[in-house]
Amino acid sequence: MYQPPHLQASDLNDLIVLVGGDRVACRLLDITPRTLRRWRHGHYPTPAMALKLLWYAGPWGRQAADMDLFNEVRLLRVLVNATDRQAKAPVEADRFVAQLQSASSAFHADSGSPVPSREES
Repeated sequence: MYQPPHLQASDLNDLIVLVGGDRVACRLLDITPRTLRRWRHGHYPTPAMALKLLWYAGPWGRQAADMDLFNEVRLLRVLVNATDRQAKAPVEADRFVAQLQSASSAFHADSGSPVPSREES
């Protein structure tokens, strides 16, 4: 999963603007406007998880989540296709062996030599 960049308390104002302002940020973080002001002015340290939440709630975080989802879907599609190919492989191998045996029988019938059986080879 894509990780946000290393966020610092100085990034708080930019992240608040990206999510839509103070009121939206307070609602997302479930804090009071007073707590947000204290974080802004450095009276209390800004929790790293609050910064990450604001980053993921902003456009960059949503884009990162969309990219992760897209990549997961592509990976699962590749795995499903590979599984389908593996499931069809024995059927195709049996069909190929049958074609080889019929071609071998036709060749030996034209040449007059006996057809070797599967146990002899």
